[in-house]
Amino acid sequence: MSSLVAFAASFILSHTVPLKSQASTLRNCSITSFRHGVECTSGAVDIGSTSRIEIFLGIQIASLVGSYIAVRAYWYKSRMEAAPASNLLIPAAVDSYFVKGTETMWQLDSVACVLAGMLPLKKILLDLKIWTVVRRRERSGHSFLGAQLSHKAVDATRGVPILYSNRHAWFGGFSLLYMASSIGSSYAFLEVTKSAMINDFWWASFDANTQVYLSNWFNQNLLLTNFLKNIELTDTAYGALTTSTNSTVSTLKVAPLYASSIQDETNSLSNVIESLRKMDGCKAPWIMTVYCYVDFNKRWEMASSSKKQQRCNDDINNGAIYLESILRNVALQKLSVCWETSLSIGIYSVLKTTIDGSNWLAQTQSQTSSIADEVTYWSKFNITRYTTQWQNYKSIGVIESFSIQNSLGWKYPLTLKSSNGSYQFSAQTSLKMVSPLAGDLLLVASNSSIIRGKSLIRDSPAFAYSNTTLETLLIEVGYLSSPIGLGLSLVRDTFGPFGSITMKRISCPASLRHLFQNITQTLTRLLSSNSDIQTDFWQLYSTYITGPRPKAWDSYFLLGGNPLCEIGSMKVLNSAPWVFFGAKGGCGFNLLETLVGDSKLMVSGLVTLKSINATAISQREVQAPAGMLPAVTAAAAFLQKYFPPAAAKELQVQSESVKAYIRDQIQVEMMQYTVPDNSTDYTLSHINYFDPGESDFEFFAWLYMFDWVQGVREVVTFQGDKNKLTLLSSSTNFIEMPGNPMEIPVNISYYMRLLLQYITWIMLCVACIVCCYILGLKARIEAANMTSFSRVTALVWIGRPLIMLRALSAVCLLATSTLTLTRPLGGLVSYFISLPQPWYIIILTAGELVWMVYIVNDVFSIFTKEYTQEYSLNSFILVWLSSAIWGLAAPVSRSVEINRECSVDQVDFQLVCHAGVVAIGSLGRFYSLIALVLGCSFGCYVFQRAFHPKRQSQLRPSSLFLYAAAKHQFRSSKWQHHGIQYLDKASAVLTGILSLEVGRTLYLFDIKTWRSYSIVLPNRIEGTPQHLIHAIPLLE
Repeated sequence: MSSLVAFAASFILSHTVPLKSQASTLRNCSITSFRHGVECTSGAVDIGSTSRIEIFLGIQIASLVGSYIAVRAYWYKSRMEAAPASNLLIPAAVDSYFVKGTETMWQLDSVACVLAGMLPLKKILLDLKIWTVVRRRERSGHSFLGAQLSHKAVDATRGVPILYSNRHAWFGGFSLLYMASSIGSSYAFLEVTKSAMINDFWWASFDANTQVYLSNWFNQNLLLTNFLKNIELTDTAYGALTTSTNSTVSTLKVAPLYASSIQDETNSLSNVIESLRKMDGCKAPWIMTVYCYVDFNKRWEMASSSKKQQRCNDDINNGAIYLESILRNVALQKLSVCWETSLSIGIYSVLKTTIDGSNWLAQTQSQTSSIADEVTYWSKFNITRYTTQWQNYKSIGVIESFSIQNSLGWKYPLTLKSSNGSYQFSAQTSLKMVSPLAGDLLLVASNSSIIRGKSLIRDSPAFAYSNTTLETLLIEVGYLSSPIGLGLSLVRDTFGPFGSITMKRISCPASLRHLFQNITQTLTRLLSSNSDIQTDFWQLYSTYITGPRPKAWDSYFLLGGNPLCEIGSMKVLNSAPWVFFGAKGGCGFNLLETLVGDSKLMVSGLVTLKSINATAISQREVQAPAGMLPAVTAAAAFLQKYFPPAAAKELQVQSESVKAYIRDQIQVEMMQYTVPDNSTDYTLSHINYFDPGESDFEFFAWLYMFDWVQGVREVVTFQGDKNKLTLLSSSTNFIEMPGNPMEIPVNISYYMRLLLQYITWIMLCVACIVCCYILGLKARIEAANMTSFSRVTALVWIGRPLIMLRALSAVCLLATSTLTLTRPLGGLVSYFISLPQPWYIIILTAGELVWMVYIVNDVFSIFTKEYTQEYSLNSFILVWLSSAIWGLAAPVSRSVEINRECSVDQVDFQLVCHAGVVAIGSLGRFYSLIALVLGCSFGCYVFQRAFHPKRQSQLRPSSLFLYAAAKHQFRSSKWQHHGIQYLDKASAVLTGILSLEVGRTLYLFDIKTWRSYSIVLPNRIEGTPQHLIHAIPLLE
């Protein structure tokens, strides 16, 4: 009745007065810093209501109270049917809701038994509430006699009475101390593990600073390698310098060109094919590639000129130059939404003029092969890669994360980078060099284009570029001006016609990345070694902005350094080089190209040089040579004083090899528009960064190369019909993004900690009740039973599932390593240290592991029977000692791995990567500790069976009032009198029985069945032992 009323009232309220969300706007801003701007909150949205919760709670309470009063009033003058006397196995819910049997017996079928917490198993019933096996009286159905809670006529000679002396009472007093220590250890465990349970990693001291440090560590090292195992994070070589203003880095620093730098690595054939099949067909033609052929068999050519078609032979194993890669994998329906007309005009019309072409087109558009089969198909044509070209009409997005693994093996991702691909047509400057297929498709379908209705296949009589050039079309669409300016004319003279100049990304060579890694790690390890080094470094630690100029251009005016833009108008004879080309696009005139770094990067550059001439180096800096000289001098002096000569020599040898490779193989150059003084002889001048004649510039050349490694610059080869140049791009600022503390998972640890607190409070409350009974009985109890306080109380009052969770919390802590971020000495370098857990925490945590022992002993007690008490005590001690010794002798080791695995969400547009794992917890140790518990328990049982094969069952209480653990652990030898078994009231609390004696009536409440009973006590018999006078007779 109460449930129906509550449901109806809640339903009516929810539908007649639905809760509405409310929004409020109130802008409140604060200045974060002058560099990072302001931080604002603009309002709030309320989607929940505390008052509505209170109303619902009120409905529940009112319906319950009202229904009870109504039913009570209805039955006030009626006589209720007499219920049969309840059996001790029948819980209160069954007594209230099930159909009753006769006045003296309950009849339950198998289903009802299961609902009542009893499992019928052939000739027995396993009662789950007390974990006891009960013999069945009948084969079909289950009969339960009502409990007879009165004294029975017994043989007074049964049992041998044992005296209970005052000494035993003193033991009862000592049991108070035992329970107090048990509760105290539980509370101590909560306190000492508070820091370790602040997150679901079980990583003590993991906070926002640790998150930022670890994220930046991954960001930096992912630029150097995509795979690295067995990393020891406590190595000071992996440390991070604080800022020059002596503050820790509080934001994630993301290399702006990271996504572009890993494209070639990520674009595996399987990744590309999978991405093409789910790609938006409207975006597919915007993939930046130059299509050379329609099909993999190279029957139909597509290049706009014969020279460009010849250059395709250098890229023959690149799947991106074949239009078939798109037509086979992008869904035809999606592709046709935006490009059906254009493709029909430019491609399909020619193919359909031949039977071979028509058959190929039909077969291509209808293929349904798996990804693996498609990779195999591509491989038949020697296609091994899919490489797109550099461009700046769109930015490539990347979402990357790494995971922290806890001792349960659960991995939680934390974001390293989060950017979405986007188009930036208004800022692009690359489309004049070469355009994607989309540009041609738009033009052949445009009524205003001079190639409208033309074909993009070279063999067609209506080939679009047979009577016109790409430059003409570029002028038509506005990518080139007419006439072409002076600067772009120089570009045309150098490379060849616009529209045919390909732009290929050049990956940073592994040798350069390895060199930078060696220099950085050696220097970081040096700076963290002692306070004297840090003190001297602090004196020179600063940031710098410099604009170096090669000697070869000393007598020239520099007018621009971007081959995608026109020449500048400002002439300054001794200026730094003007800004280079970049991924951000745009043509910034009269902007200087600068190097931005700090003293650590300066020392890194100097260590590569065999000899350091500070004066000559400073003269290459044309913006502020006076400031450069003392900076280089101080850095060189620091290097000379502290850097190990052997390490410096080894790095210099490595540097020479890397320099030769970059100079001779890659041939990275700097380009500027130049004109001599008093002349109009403009040229597009370029010089190798490691030109042998530019020895004084070599220091700055290394700084440029290190920018390439760090992902703030990139290298692109521009190749036209005439020539090619490999150029370094302009620098792009690091992207700074705040760490997201909301990503740190805390739900499981929070609720588990609440659970531990709940268990401790329940144990404390039970202990307080027991203490009251002990004091009230003047300590006339069975003190030995109190040694089973934790075991019996936990199983009865709390239950196995929650106790198992508490045990698992101890396992997690014992299976988790420690890493703490620190800034020792002068605070210059931050790095991780691993301090061993204090011995007392390990011992205390190992003690919590025995909760699992209790569960194992209890579950198997129906099999181990009379051996349970002895082997359970031995296993308890053995597990505690073993786990404590294990934790002290062999602390858990963590593992760190960089393993970049990426998928292509959209080809040439969006990447999704996972960078690696920090395993702060050991799954192996976790399972090993559980195996230790099971192994010790099994071993102790086997030992007892082996040495006591014919052990007789000791006299123990067997009442259905008692839980199985109490039957096996409680002592009963002093509690037998005239054939009746007694139980002291304090021990009864442990097994879930609360008692109250009023006059000659003893009232009992059993929490296991949620039932109450009353026993009429007989008059006191002469000679009854004192400790039995107020004990509970176990009558059934």
